[in-house]
Formats: sequence, structure tokens, C-alpha cells
Amino acid sequence: TVTFREQGWWDKLLASKPDYVIMALGANDANKEPQTADSILQFKENLRRFYREAEAINAKTIFVTLNQSMYRGDDDTPVFRDGKAIRADRIPYSQAIREIAAEFKVPCLDLFTEQAKAMEQIGEKECATYYCIQRLSDRHDPSHTNIMGAHFLANIIATELSKADTPLAKGINKKRLWQYK
Repeated sequence: TVTFREQGWWDKLLASKPDYVIMALGANDANKEPQTADSILQFKENLRRFYREAEAINAKTIFVTLNQSMYRGDDDTPVFRDGKAIRADRIPYSQAIREIAAEFKVPCLDLFTEQAKAMEQIGEKECATYYCIQRLSDRHDPSHTNIMGAHFLANIIATELSKADTPLAKGINKKRLWQYK
């Protein structure tokens, strides 16, 4: 939430006068150490500010919880443990997003939970193919997907959007979505 504003991306987005803002922010906030009650409070206040600024230009907001990502840090440590995929460091931030969405009574797409379910279904080996390889080190990029991973995440978001209470849900062709459940 900090970087997006500091680097001017939020101002550019607002200047484009969108009808909707699908807000999937917080990965960098969650990656900062240490995570404290104050850092969560600041994150929530940043989300409130984004929401209010979007509302001021008549844009409707849809929140999205954080993605799981396949790896922790730069050491290729996978998130899988005993067949379960979880990024525990992102739980408080995803919960904060849910709370802010509820506070403003707007949709919240639960990418965090649904991505974990999908990852567990397809397995660690397949999931690993969805992430970029860093050219210089031959290690996985812990945050950024390749095109297959982008399609994987987009499908989950579209599936969640199709269930949300928003006019955008009508535009989702559910027959074309990959069902992982």
C-alpha cells in the first residue's frame, strides 16, 4: 500500500477515472519484518484511504486478499508443508483486507484461501512450474508468476468475482473457468 502510492501508481489510476478498482494490495506490506499490531493498523488505514479516494471519484471498490505465492523469500523455500499450502505471514494482512471490505460493505474476493485450495489440489510440483526462474541464479522468483501462473491466478480471481455481489459478476462466463474443487 505504501509503494503503490509512493511510486505514483495510485495517482495515475485515479486520474484514469475507472468505474471499478479491484484492489489487490499488501504483499510488500506483509513481507516487511517485523509484523506488529501497528503495522496492521497502518495497513488498514491505508486501505481505508484508498477506498475513500476511489469513492470520491465514483469508482466502486472490490478488495482481493493477498496471494499465497509459492515460495518464501529468496531461498526457494516452498510454502507447502505436509501437502498444505499456506503463507502464515500473509494471514493477518488478508484478514485485515476482509475486515475493511466488511466495514465498507463492498465485495472481497478471497484469493488467499482459494489459491491455497487450488495449489493443494494440483500439488507442489505443478505449482512450482507457475513461477518465474531468476535468470542469474536459476532460483525461483518467490513473488512473480510466469504466464501459466498468471492464468492460474486470474482464473481464481474470476471464479471469486463470479460469486461476488457486483454487476461485474454477470460478465464472467462460468463455463470457461477451470474448476479445481
